Amino acid sequence: YYQYDIYARVCIFLGFVHYVQALCYYGLGHINIELRAFWVSYGCVFVIAMLMTLLLRFDIVPSNPDKKQYLPRCEYLGPLAVLPAAIGMSLDFKVEFDPTSVAVCWVMIYIAYILQLVYALRILEIVLPDEAFAGTAERLGATFLPEGWRKVPSSFYHVLYFVAPPTKLQPGQHDLVREIKNGGGGAYDEVLGRSKPSVTAVVDAVEPQEPVFAVPKTEPWKLVATIAGVLPIGWMFLIFGTTIDVALGEQALLTAPHWSRPPMTRLSKEPHELGTPLGFPWPAGDRPWLPEQMAWHEEKRHANMFNLGGRRLEEASASSKASKAALAAAVQGLLDAIPAADGAVLAQERISWPAFFEPKLLACGRAGRVAALTSRGFGASAQLGAPAAEAFSLAGLTDYPPLVGAA
Repeated sequence: YYQYDIYARVCIFLGFVHYVQALCYYGLGHINIELRAFWVSYGCVFVIAMLMTLLLRFDIVPSNPDKKQYLPRCEYLGPLAVLPAAIGMSLDFKVEFDPTSVAVCWVMIYIAYILQLVYALRILEIVLPDEAFAGTAERLGATFLPEGWRKVPSSFYHVLYFVAPPTKLQPGQHDLVREIKNGGGGAYDEVLGRSKPSVTAVVDAVEPQEPVFAVPKTEPWKLVATIAGVLPIGWMFLIFGTTIDVALGEQALLTAPHWSRPPMTRLSKEPHELGTPLGFPWPAGDRPWLPEQMAWHEEKRHANMFNLGGRRLEEASASSKASKAALAAAVQGLLDAIPAADGAVLAQERISWPAFFEPKLLACGRAGRVAALTSRGFGASAQLGAPAAEAFSLAGLTDYPPLVGAA
């Protein structure tokens, strides 16, 4: 029965440790992607990693000098793996594209995965029981391991807090359970004055009994070791998958959703890339990102609006009004410079365009027909004087760079 109780406590420890480590990686994702707080992502996550370190330090103390430790002290690689993960995420979401940063990001991913793999192997090593571990000798005020107890993980020996039956009784101590089973004696005789406390009494050892619900041939250490053994297998699988991503590209097997970050290697297929420039056919390390691609990095802002990073800090309203005034002046100046446009005057037409339509190109036809296009081929055409524009989409542009002109 003692094995079930001991390994239940080990499972509680593993649950707390892995929950705390999961908070580290969740914090990195949430703070970097949602909150966009660079320094907070490091400070908050490192505090949680320190909590994990303290849990490991207090609960894992190798107590069997005869047991060979293949990965001594490697349990601390678990909280240490958060550091390369944080650096890799900072490089992955940096403002400006840099091929060197992409390469270093992949290296940080591999380092974090390898540290996690060794950490998982160390956890598997310490949960395995010792075949022969006698513990410390029994003495007053100290812990001891009853004779005959086997299959106990010695690294958790100091925190088992298990009340085991004693092997001897000091003068004046009584084991009421044994006395009831034996039909009296001990405390009963002392109360009646029939006997007095004498020398230390040696009691018969109690044979441990298996719980009534135990399945035949089921040992608790095997169940816990199986759970712990899944973790290194999972990390090896992730290392294998990351190697495939490095060779083929992040989106070689699955495309990114419309809210995802720009990928490091490949573009996303329709309809995900419409309105969200996620990439181009060439690998990311070959050419820098174009402004159309980086616009999605700027919290879905337009290129002519104020952005983060201190590059354009004008107020949105003031910038919009100034842009409209400058555009009108530039177009009127262009009309004045064209000899055939004598007498032409810039005029506004009230036309209803499709919702969320953000064109980049404009083409004019005969008889007052105009067409506006985005860089990815979605457009709308309108006849001057008509109340609304008609939407259309150009097919076959997915594998090509964005449009730069229209006529």
